[in-house]
Amino acid sequence: MIRYTLAFVLLAALAPATPAQFNFTGKVEKLTKAPSCLPTATHQIRCSEIYLVPDASVDLTKWEGKVTKMTGRVEVATCPAFKVLTAASAGYKLAIKPSGSGANFRIGETVEWKTTGPFLSLMPFLMAAGPGFLPLVNYGCFQIDLLTTLWLQTDVALFGSVRYLLPIPNDTNLIGLTIHGQGVYLVILPTLDVKVINSDCFTIIAK
Repeated sequence: MIRYTLAFVLLAALAPATPAQFNFTGKVEKLTKAPSCLPTATHQIRCSEIYLVPDASVDLTKWEGKVTKMTGRVEVATCPAFKVLTAASAGYKLAIKPSGSGANFRIGETVEWKTTGPFLSLMPFLMAAGPGFLPLVNYGCFQIDLLTTLWLQTDVALFGSVRYLLPIPNDTNLIGLTIHGQGVYLVILPTLDVKVINSDCFTIIAK
């Protein structure tokens, strides 16, 4: 939980008298068991340690397995969590999958990052060694560990999407390592718009 300390300190320092609402995007997954830190949680965001508590007006079961755009408030708990107030289909998303005909993330093969976003937006490709938690109000929520984040490159979404191919070194020491990615887009014209969208991840396996 040490990696979440900075986020909680910032939120506590900046919190208004009325709890702020945050916009965030993530793939919704049903919990098999609620965590001890938040027994009311029913779901979590895939590839993260962020738990979700639905408002009475929100049915998260119909969003399971889908990248979902949500609004919510940060729950008071010892683990990262949101009270989900609204849920809708996400227009833009990040997806990480094996490149080519391979169905798994094996050493020596290639992984494809694909991010969709507004036409002509700038899209950086970010990779980290673990999950994180830093809500940014209207800009989204960083779900990867900022302390281990690497910037790979930035591309322009000429047709509303970009791809980045990442070769996995043929190194057995990498087997079992989970890599996290975060989707981000930046629009400069006609008005500035920055959004952090969903995260995704994969675990490297043997050949």
